[in-house]
Amino acid sequence: MRRNAILIALWVTGMAAVGGVLYGAGTNTIALAVTLAVMTALGLFVLFTGGSLGGGPIGAGAGAARAAANTAALRQALEHLDEAVGVEEVSGDGLSGKPRYLDPLFLQLCGLEPGEEPTEAVPALLAKAFSDAGISEMPDGGSVPSGIEAAAKAALNEARSLEVSGPGPRNDAKRYQIQIVPVGEGLRVWRVRDVTDVRRSEDKARDRLAVLSRALENAPFGLLLLDRDRLVREVNASFRQLIGRDSLNGASFLDLFKEEDRPAITAMLDELENRRAAGPLDVSPESGQEVSLTLHVSRSAETRGGNGGMLVYVLDATERKRLEMQFAQSQKMQALGQLAGGVAHDFNNMLTAIIGFCDLVLQRHHQGEQTFADVMQITQNAKRAARLVRQLLAFSRQQPLQPRLTNVTDILAEISSLLRRVLGERVTLKMTHGRDLGLIKADHSQLEQVVINLAVNARDAIDGFGELNIETSMVEFTAPTPLSGETAPPGRYLVIAVIDTGAGIPDQVRSRIFDPFFTTKGIGEGTGLGLSMVYGSLQQMGGFITVDSRTEGETGTTFRLYIPEAAPHGTEIQDDLSAAGPESDVTGGGEILLVEDEDPVRLFSARALRSKGYVVTEARTGAAALEILAENKFDLLVTDMMMPEVDGATLIKTARKDMPDLPVVCISGYTQEAVAKEITALPKVYFLPKPFSLKQLAGKVKAALQPEGQG
Repeated sequence: MRRNAILIALWVTGMAAVGGVLYGAGTNTIALAVTLAVMTALGLFVLFTGGSLGGGPIGAGAGAARAAANTAALRQALEHLDEAVGVEEVSGDGLSGKPRYLDPLFLQLCGLEPGEEPTEAVPALLAKAFSDAGISEMPDGGSVPSGIEAAAKAALNEARSLEVSGPGPRNDAKRYQIQIVPVGEGLRVWRVRDVTDVRRSEDKARDRLAVLSRALENAPFGLLLLDRDRLVREVNASFRQLIGRDSLNGASFLDLFKEEDRPAITAMLDELENRRAAGPLDVSPESGQEVSLTLHVSRSAETRGGNGGMLVYVLDATERKRLEMQFAQSQKMQALGQLAGGVAHDFNNMLTAIIGFCDLVLQRHHQGEQTFADVMQITQNAKRAARLVRQLLAFSRQQPLQPRLTNVTDILAEISSLLRRVLGERVTLKMTHGRDLGLIKADHSQLEQVVINLAVNARDAIDGFGELNIETSMVEFTAPTPLSGETAPPGRYLVIAVIDTGAGIPDQVRSRIFDPFFTTKGIGEGTGLGLSMVYGSLQQMGGFITVDSRTEGETGTTFRLYIPEAAPHGTEIQDDLSAAGPESDVTGGGEILLVEDEDPVRLFSARALRSKGYVVTEARTGAAALEILAENKFDLLVTDMMMPEVDGATLIKTARKDMPDLPVVCISGYTQEAVAKEITALPKVYFLPKPFSLKQLAGKVKAALQPEGQG
């Protein structure tokens, strides 16, 4: 029976080793698993057929020979294990006993020679062996001898396991696992395995997991793990910051976002029933954080208990959304610019003729006559139309501006009377100016139109009686500052606040108020370009605009214009008066070639110049002008830039080949930027934008004909 128990012990040892391989507790080689499986089968065979571990027969005849062979095979299998195996006959309290079998690795571990009979119980042998090897540490901080002793005492009726560690050879930390398994008949099996490599691998895996966890926790994007019920189970710091909440575990994922986004989120999550991933989806958080978020979602691996969930990646799309809005706005401006350029050319030609012929009529009448007053009305309205075209071009960034140092207080004072007429009797205008305001660089007429447009907008928003307050102040940004989706660089800014007591702007409208042609007014009451022009003008000034509006309680809207300071308070402003002032003498003499394909403009220009003393030769096309230039010399060339076949640039370059010093005045319904760069870079080339008056034309011609150094 005792021999059978020993064999049972060895069989159990084999089974435990196999279990260790299968469940990752022991060595991780498939070859060893096969060896252990063979060893287990041999142990069972020996157990039921008879045999002797020492190789001697326990029976007679062929059965005994087979048993001896099987026993030898079992011994050989045990000796090829990478762990020390021993069988002990235990007695008393578990500390005393007699080793019945110790494999070669166990003998080597205990410092015994092969075949040497141990004189001590296994607990004492192991304690001494580990002590000699410097293995002296326990996970709980106790000593190795005491740990082995406690395990041996407890392993009389049930298995026990412990690990010990120490520096080992060459200060290379070693770790061993000791297992004690009672198998009955007063016997128990001792297994000692070197688990250093296994534990190192586990430590490395834990370190990698810790690094990965820290990386995901501090990742620059949000990360969430949801369960099947779409409740939050894990969340990283970035998402908590994006969403503006600290406690999220157990929260409903849908409740974290605005109600209008939830149906789309639900549909995206439902897609995971048939797909591995879904998204992207742009949403906004319910917490009120002013951020735009983009969601990507994928199915996660099965969690514990088989409850598979979802992994959600959350990106901060605020900057992308801002850039998209800017790009969309620039595309609208570009489209309007193309429209404005074409309209401006034809419209300016017509306005030039209207204003010009009105000037010719005014030369024949006196101020007291009714005809003079009527023609002045025509002229003033034509100039208003010209300002509209200029505003349109300013919005589309195609208008050549005349920016100069400007005192905003003076500009507002100049237009205050006009503003009161625009606002009417129902709206009271109040102006409050800050102290020590810096100067800005702006086109005067453009800045005036910006304020007038905002005033008109405020008047239309006030139902009944109300107030419009215009306040000026200075502000300094020490760092890049977000202003309504744009970022203002550091510096000092002059702020013009236009504050009304109107009905306010609804949220659904506010995002579109700067769109060209967008209006909430009725048909015929608004063009939808007023605020668009304000936006375009501020962009040209290098400034920014913000909107603060309330539709409940104390209603009203505040527009704040931020314009960069160009010079500090107190800087002297030089007046830039036109050379052709009200009393200027614009008469002259000389031969002029006038080239213009628009008949009304050419007829007016020719009559105007002749009335001032010049000899004018007219040409309707660029080709006709080249024929005239081939046979005649002129003191000045006045030419339109946009003509069929031979345009103004070609004409100028051809004329300069024979007359390199010929002065040129370029007239165009387009902007100065439309004039070829190689032309504007030439000397004695002047630009006169349409529409122009008789005095402006004559003044520009006289300036072009003056010798250099005179003015």
